[in-house]
This record gives sequence, structure tokens and C-alpha cells, in this order.
Amino acid sequence: RDLHSFPTRRSSDLSDALAGQLRSRLNRSPEADQLGGRLRDLRAQVERLRDQAKLEPPATQPAVLAQVEDISARTEDLAGKSDRGGDIGGLLGPLEIRAATMERDLIVGNTKRRQAQDKLARARELLEALQLRETALNDLVTRTVESVTPAPKYAVPNVAALGPVPSSASQLDGYLVKLGSVSKAMQIVQDAYGKALDDRTALTDRLSHEVSTAQQAGVASDADVAALGGVVESFLARRPAPTQVVASLLDAYAAAVRLLAARDQGGQS
Repeated sequence: RDLHSFPTRRSSDLSDALAGQLRSRLNRSPEADQLGGRLRDLRAQVERLRDQAKLEPPATQPAVLAQVEDISARTEDLAGKSDRGGDIGGLLGPLEIRAATMERDLIVGNTKRRQAQDKLARARELLEALQLRETALNDLVTRTVESVTPAPKYAVPNVAALGPVPSSASQLDGYLVKLGSVSKAMQIVQDAYGKALDDRTALTDRLSHEVSTAQQAGVASDADVAALGGVVESFLARRPAPTQVVASLLDAYAAAVRLLAARDQGGQS
């Protein structure tokens, strides 16, 4: 009985060997190599997905990680099926698309969050700068109103009216636009009131120049010139100083100096 069964066992062993060789050849075929490469790429992509998932906010991170692990498990299932000689070509493509879509969404989401964080930081910095600037402008307005008349009539923007910096990314762009508008309005106020103070300083400098001119012309001691100079000084010393009046008086002072200087020169000639 054992002698009769020997050919049967040998035939079975030979069939197993041939099947093993066939599987080996299939696994070494170009298509099998290509599938193996795609599986390796998919595994690498799963690792990238895990890294991206760790950047997700705590509230959404568990759900995202669960999706990553599901893709990982399906990848390993396909790898096992391929090792057993199964056809995975039709199953691998959809999984690759799913993984690629998820990686793209995670990258885009992370980029948007970074951009939102940058905008949030910029908004907070601008808000703080505008608050400090508001204080400085109120001081400038007070000093100008006390120093000159007529003074500009611009209101300093109230930064507090903007409200706190929003935490919503969708509202940050609009808030930044408002901050920019307030900054421009503040610049108008700063330019106007700063110029008013500068004009008063310029009038003081002009008075010194006209007096020096009168002295050089030898007419500074003239009673009318001296009296007119005293009137200019008196108006400049007022608080607030009427700058338009002072400018007109300086014009008169300069004209008087020129008139007397020309008369003296004519008399000498």
C-alpha cells in the first residue's frame, strides 16, 4: 500500500512546488513590482499623515488620527493580500486617492491655521500700537489747542470702539482692514496738529530773523519798529497764540523794516 501511494505523494509535492514557483514568478513580474512600489509609497504617505495629524487642534486630532489608522490598516490588508497572490490593483487606487486627498486637506488646513495665527499676532500688535498712539495723539491735540488758535478740528479715533481682536479666522481680515483705517485716520490727525505746532515754532523763528534783519539795517531801535516787534512778541506769548494774527503782524514788521532801511539808505545817498 505504501508503494502504491508513493507516486501520488510525489505528484502532490510536485504540484505544490510548481504552484510556489508560479507565485514567485508572479511576485517578480513588472506588475507585482509596480504594486509593491505603490504599497511602499502608501506606507510612507501614512507616516506623513500621522505627522500632519499631530498638528491638528486637540478637538479634531483624535478623529483625524482614527482616519489615518484606518488607511494604515487597509494598506496592510492589501499588502497581505498581495503577498498571498491576490489581485489588489483595483483596490489600491481608491485607497491612494483617499490618502492623497487627506494629506492635501491636512496640509491646506495646517497652512490656513498658521496664516490665521500670523494674522492674529499681527492684529494684536497693531491694536496695541494704536492704543499707545491714541494716547500720544490725545496729548498732541491738548498741547496744540493750548498753544495755537485756530487749531485743527479733528477727532482722535477711539480704538476701543473696534472691540477685542476676534478669534475667528473668518473675521480677522475684516478686523485688520479696520485697524488699517484707524491708522490712516490717526495719521491725518497727527499731521494736522503737528503742523499747527510747527507753524507756531516757525513764526517764533521768523520773528528772530526779522529782528536780526532790523538790527543789521540799523532800524531796530526805531520807536515804531520796536513797538511793533513788542506787539508780535506779546501775541506769540499768548496761550493759545493767534497764529494768523502773528503772521500778519510779522508781515507788517518786515515791511516797516524794509521801508525804514530804504529811507535811511536814500537819505545817506
